[in-house]
Amino acid sequence: MKEESEGAILEENKKKAKKSGLKNVGFFLICAVIGMTLGIVSATLVPNMPADVGFYAIAITVFCFFIGYLLHVPIHEAGHLVFGLLTGYEFVSFRVGSLTIYKKDGRYKKANFTFPGTGGQCLMNPPEYNDGKFPSFLYNIGGVAMNLAVSALALLAISETVSMWGNLFLVGFALAGLFTAVVNGMPRKINGFPTDGYNIVTMRKDEVANWAFWIQLRANALLTQGERPKDLPVEPFLLDAQDDLANPMNTSAYMLRYNHYLDQKEFDKAAQVLTEVTPFMDKMMPLHRNEINVEKVFLELIGDNDPAVIQELYNEELIQHVQATHNWMNKKRLAMAYEWFQRRDADKAMESYRELVDMAERYPLQGEADMERMLAEWLKDQIH
Repeated sequence: MKEESEGAILEENKKKAKKSGLKNVGFFLICAVIGMTLGIVSATLVPNMPADVGFYAIAITVFCFFIGYLLHVPIHEAGHLVFGLLTGYEFVSFRVGSLTIYKKDGRYKKANFTFPGTGGQCLMNPPEYNDGKFPSFLYNIGGVAMNLAVSALALLAISETVSMWGNLFLVGFALAGLFTAVVNGMPRKINGFPTDGYNIVTMRKDEVANWAFWIQLRANALLTQGERPKDLPVEPFLLDAQDDLANPMNTSAYMLRYNHYLDQKEFDKAAQVLTEVTPFMDKMMPLHRNEINVEKVFLELIGDNDPAVIQELYNEELIQHVQATHNWMNKKRLAMAYEWFQRRDADKAMESYRELVDMAERYPLQGEADMERMLAEWLKDQIH
């Protein structure tokens, strides 16, 4: 049996290595296609470009393409902001990379908050949900529209009065915007994350997903303003068991129930929520699957504290996720519980406690921060 198990593991590792190799080959092929495309487009669009600078022109255009892609991240999020404001949304937060600007009590504040797998995010408070409808199309398509509009302006700015290098930058910048628009506009998932196009198509087909998307936006706005998870009404999060809880929008809405019970220290009810979503976890986006496992580990630590269960859940994937989201407050709570209940190291547990308290002062979701502080105090009592 042991030999069969080792053989299966070896075969699985070979498959992973082959898949990884194919991904690398695919990446280089994509880069090559992008390079040739940029070269051809540059030669076509840039006026009076000397033939003897062809290679350098391609290299500069490729460089400008990647710089342009970075610039189109805030442009994309600005599109969501502009079209959201035009359709009755209210500003909540705007993030580029880890820099987050959020509004609380009428004042703009700054925070450091990362969201793995995304370059930016614009969250807004939506208008009221009436008769199964709210204006969602323009808010979702706003980023794509802004990328296309700015790219079109860049192409129009190409002229003989601009230097060759300036024109090359405009070409690379415009193509980066087109690339960003296509990637975000296609109805698909990228590494499990739904694109704007995916949201639009799914919400038009599925009324539950439409409702769940609205719930996420409204709950996020309330939490940013300081509303506690326990104060959010739990009824809207009661999706039916037959609903697709692997859908990212449905998962996010459903997990609001978990925090609702966690904030009241009703750990049995919180655990029941995790049990209900478990059958869908294989199809979930990695972020949601890992976050659910984080909470499973936490409940196990403060409950039965079975080392075998914790070891099974706390695998390599989860360790990497915890490291990538180290500035999320629930990771400090997890570390605090792990250091005490598993390792009986009160000093390290209290170190995580102090980090959590310090983080709470500048956390974008103030309602969630208050919940985490409450749970940290409860854990502190267990230690002492």
